[in-house]
Amino acid sequence: QDMKPKACDAISGIITIVEPEVIAHRMVTEAQKHNPKFSVYFGLEGWMLSTLTAGMSPESSLIDATCQVSLMSLFRLISFFYLNDMWSAVQKCNSEENEVKEKPMDSTTAKAYGTLSTD
Repeated sequence: QDMKPKACDAISGIITIVEPEVIAHRMVTEAQKHNPKFSVYFGLEGWMLSTLTAGMSPESSLIDATCQVSLMSLFRLISFFYLNDMWSAVQKCNSEENEVKEKPMDSTTAKAYGTLSTD
């Protein structure tokens, strides 16, 4: 977590994060079923993403198949808002990093980095 880029933290604040233990348990449970689902999703956002990326994947649920056919356009529109929020968060992090890089160093910091000539 300490080495995670700030942009990842910003994006994590936009979407719902699911704990790895929950994911592992659900994946194993679904895999052990007699007729497992092709797509396993978590939460509303996961279901929306699964619906958006269904493509030619098999579907065992009539409800999910109907939702894929009828909601694809709406979910695509909603995805533009998610993408815009994520893009804005990444751009904000990049601009903050650039401001820090462009900030002039004081003499102590410059000496530490070896960029200050002592001639």
